[in-house]
Amino acid sequence: MSWAEEDWTVGLSGRVLQKVKELQVHQERLSRENKQKQLQLDNIHTGVEKQNVKVQADAARTLNSKLTLEIKRLGPVKWHS
Repeated sequence: MSWAEEDWTVGLSGRVLQKVKELQVHQERLSRENKQKQLQLDNIHTGVEKQNVKVQADAARTLNSKLTLEIKRLGPVKWHS
């Protein structure tokens, strides 16, 4: 139901009714833009989360490689009993 059809508009002049309609159209446009921007923001957030997971996985692989090289450099562990 548009604002112009609601009871509170009864008795308003045509000019005022037109302004109400313009404001309603403007509000609907802003609402659509807001939904679109929220979707874009959600997509960016998802992309950032995926990138963070990738960076963490890369860092873990790098650390694993460094530790493996260090273990090889140190040689076998000699246990004393």
